[in-house]
Amino acid sequence: MSGRDRQHLALLFDIDGTLIITGGAGARSWRLAFDELYGVPADIGQFTDIGTTDPDVGRKTFEAVLGRKPERHEFARLLERRLHYLRRTVTESEHYRVLPGVEDLLLGLVDEGYLLGLITGNLEAAAHIKLHRARLNRFFSFGGYGSDSNDRAEITRIALRRGSLVYGEHLVGLGQVCWGGACPAGSV
Repeated sequence: MSGRDRQHLALLFDIDGTLIITGGAGARSWRLAFDELYGVPADIGQFTDIGTTDPDVGRKTFEAVLGRKPERHEFARLLERRLHYLRRTVTESEHYRVLPGVEDLLLGLVDEGYLLGLITGNLEAAAHIKLHRARLNRFFSFGGYGSDSNDRAEITRIALRRGSLVYGEHLVGLGQVCWGGACPAGSV
């Protein structure tokens, strides 16, 4: 593809299982947050289907372990504690790894003039915490996150709008916009 053909093309990447494996750091951070705040064991496993956003995971887990919906202040505190612990669990994860070839691929794409963005169900802060350990944040100047919407198609549209603002041109996306084998309605 020539530089002219790439002019308005953005490549969009998910994080977990596409760029990196955290080795369970995300689940551990949720457990630590629930334990600190409520003294209860919280297993997010049944709420982390492919495509589920962090806010959905937090709310569904809260309802399952505490038997009620979280109050706004409770949910805000839960998310804060989860992000607090995520930094630690990512740093300490013995099984964290960058998937083979990812850094070389990203370097090559940037060198070829491609615009790279993120589309992920992670909260924006969680996405950057997860990528920080591998020093991959530098490749992504825009994105759409689980903190923007619970709808994956909308996350993709938000990422492309943000990319257009960053680069000063309308962008079309190419990337992992289909989760769990099904493309959300309205995805690129």
